[in-house]
Amino acid sequence: VYNIYIMKNDKMSPLIEENDLMYMSNTPISEIYSNDIIFYQGSDTLLLHQVVGRETYVYDSSGSVDYVLTVKNTVSSDKTKVTEEQYLGKMDFVIGNGNEFGKTMLILVRIIFNPVMIIPWLIIGMTVPLFVMRRRATINV
Repeated sequence: VYNIYIMKNDKMSPLIEENDLMYMSNTPISEIYSNDIIFYQGSDTLLLHQVVGRETYVYDSSGSVDYVLTVKNTVSSDKTKVTEEQYLGKMDFVIGNGNEFGKTMLILVRIIFNPVMIIPWLIIGMTVPLFVMRRRATINV
């Protein structure tokens, strides 16, 4: 539920249109290649761009590997470097033409399945049957 996002602009058109719903998977950065579309954390917002290059840095002394992805949107030619710390996941699929219905459904799903809503749902789930049973008891007497 929390890996579904709505495209807010048309900067990835024609691959992803405005208001399309997108699903992000937790694919490791080591499995990302050119033409994959990734989510990453910008300075103050979540961004989505297409990978156009990948650099691998191997450190002999420690044996660790660092990945740096070069990404861009489909509208401009500006390229950005994305580090492992910024990388969040890969876009798996798009549900096209979300429009207003898609926005509304996503908001409802996020509200219903929000962990903070567990307590209100439990209270509602326990009190409604009590009211129903009391009402039935007064009718049957």
